[in-house]
Amino acid sequence: MQFVKVLGQVLVLTAIVALVPLGSSQSASREQSPTGLEIVIFEISDCSHCDYFKNRVARVYQKTEYATRAPLRVVDLDTQGTHGYPLSSEITAAPTIVVFHEGREVQRFGGALARDRFFALVARMLDIYG
Repeated sequence: MQFVKVLGQVLVLTAIVALVPLGSSQSASREQSPTGLEIVIFEISDCSHCDYFKNRVARVYQKTEYATRAPLRVVDLDTQGTHGYPLSSEITAAPTIVVFHEGREVQRFGGALARDRFFALVARMLDIYG
């Protein structure tokens, strides 16, 4: 897996992908949440943006009611690869937040989102799929 590098740092995209569901014919074989939603954060080692997201957003998220409806998992690309998740395209930014519904990728966001923006996007996904 190859990552885009700028001055020795992983390029982190800050643009948000439009909320249009992506299609995928493959599905992951994972235990399903009550809503069929799962959020996976793909990260790499020594990534300050990944650490920020885990410490400032993911930890808070895990303690919310949202987490029971759309569980969040962190996958280290350096040690686990894509961990068998069927992705619609290659991961090119870290962290990358991927939303799966019933084992299929339906949405992707590149970069570390601020807490309020992440929660708003999760609420939107739950409105659509949950």
